Amino acid sequence: MSWINKELKRRTTEPKASVFNPSPAAAKSDRIKELWASIQAVNDALPAELRLRAEKTSPVSASPEDANIRDWLKAPNGAALGFAGTAIRYVWPERGKKVSNNFWMFWNEPLQRYALQQRASASIPPAVTEYKIKRVDTEKIVKCLVLGKRIKPRAVRIKRFWLF
Repeated sequence: MSWINKELKRRTTEPKASVFNPSPAAAKSDRIKELWASIQAVNDALPAELRLRAEKTSPVSASPEDANIRDWLKAPNGAALGFAGTAIRYVWPERGKKVSNNFWMFWNEPLQRYALQQRASASIPPAVTEYKIKRVDTEKIVKCLVLGKRIKPRAVRIKRFWLF
């Protein structure tokens, strides 16, 4: 019977503003800014002891791949989220054997939804795979960073044919 009360309560509350479907007139960078703002809001809601460290970077960066990232939210174990204006970069400190542990989240204009891009091979030039994202669970992303767990792209992407 407790699930009935929970469902009634859920239906009576107002629906939350969705980060996944913002206003259609918003530009590509505006959608990513809204997503970044929601990630920062979740981080700011945490107690000071658990909050991710926010850093601003200079225009010169350690690697050309991260050159356009302006803001970082860094976890104690070295994992981080970076805001690049048109995309959000997830960085895991350990290297993947074949597939990169890092990925980009961005707004795919033709599909009108968020997408995820990940390096899928160690070849040069690297093979890159792109997946549609079924949802953007900002609380789960921040929780994984705070707990020191790796965010796996498989957890947020849309699965094909329900196989994987």
